[in-house]
Amino acid sequence: GDRTSGTGITMHSRKYIELSNIQIQNYVVGLYAWKGINLKVKNIIAMYFGDVNLSYNGKGIVFGSQADGNRVEDCVVYNACAEGLSINGDNHIVKNCRVYSDDNSTGHSSAMDYYIHVGGNNNLIENCYVERIGNIAHGGHGIDLKGNCENNIIRNCTAKGMGFNGYELRHRGTKNNIIENCYAIKCGFTIRDGASNNIIRNCKTVEAKHAVLFLDTTEDGNAQYPGRNNRIENCIFENTVLNSINFWHYGSAAVSVADSNTFVNCVFDGGTYLVNSDRENYTHKMTNCIVTNVQNYAGSSYFGNPFPINFDYEYTY
Repeated sequence: GDRTSGTGITMHSRKYIELSNIQIQNYVVGLYAWKGINLKVKNIIAMYFGDVNLSYNGKGIVFGSQADGNRVEDCVVYNACAEGLSINGDNHIVKNCRVYSDDNSTGHSSAMDYYIHVGGNNNLIENCYVERIGNIAHGGHGIDLKGNCENNIIRNCTAKGMGFNGYELRHRGTKNNIIENCYAIKCGFTIRDGASNNIIRNCKTVEAKHAVLFLDTTEDGNAQYPGRNNRIENCIFENTVLNSINFWHYGSAAVSVADSNTFVNCVFDGGTYLVNSDRENYTHKMTNCIVTNVQNYAGSSYFGNPFPINFDYEYTY
């Protein structure tokens, strides 16, 4: 095809089928499994999806709503204009998959938005790699949990080159998830729109603009709070470029208070500010942490004068 129409392979409402060793390219959607149950997709190479003249059009591999118990292994998605690997539904396992975008290298105005997107419960994303290459049109969301997402695990993954969002916890239904043993290169972790009670542990960022970013928008039930009771533990934020922690002001319609998150046994290394405080913040806690090579304690990139920093520090130096 010409990547502006059609679906390469459909597996809607199929059960107990294995599909492997196939290359799919030049459709709007490469592989689509809506209501797929106990499917196994292995070693699929999916390339060039969606109309490059549209800002959000084209998906590589998609498991749609009501899909359950599927496995995706050793697959590669390259240059889908909207979503690379989209996992909806519950109880899926995604292992050893890679998703890349460099659409502007061929003069296109589009670029991948979500590299690995998860919307569902009890899913495992393990040993996966996502990379945004070059100064392309969209900053990109690397590995993203969005919507009603509970009890998911993201483990041993790497995200590279996203604008901000190497890993993203997004919306009030995103809770009780774990991101562990993950690596972010030139990007960081984003907690937004009410994502709460999640754990980020044993992770590392290198050269992130913002190592941990909190924000709220009107996207999920209007602005209420960026996220609460999230725990970031045993993490290293190395050679941070701007802000170790950023309470980001998103606009006058998205004013809310960031509160009640905890950092334990973390190292904050580098950056202009330990905390960029562009919104009110309360009852955060930092315990057994090390702060080094950070130029300033607090600042505001939006207002000039930062909101007061309300952290409880214990054994932090």
